[in-house]
Amino acid sequence: MNEPLEAAGPGGDDLTDIIELPEVVHQAAGMTSVQLAIPIRNAYGRLAGYARQCGRPVEQIAADIVEWRLQWNGGRPPERRADATG
Repeated sequence: MNEPLEAAGPGGDDLTDIIELPEVVHQAAGMTSVQLAIPIRNAYGRLAGYARQCGRPVEQIAADIVEWRLQWNGGRPPERRADATG
């Protein structure tokens, strides 16, 4: 499920499949890019890596980031907000 994102990570060259991802993944990648001050390519890689680490679909991680249930913490993986519900 995360193959297109992994290809977009650092060192990846194929961004062709990225366009097929759900809108929420693109939104979360943009938010990740801005929050961590990293290129968008690396942000997709971060999302894929974190999803893999958690054993959750990247779409779920992306939704949590977009809804501010998870937020990046100084370059470390996102942390669940104390006041987050869901």
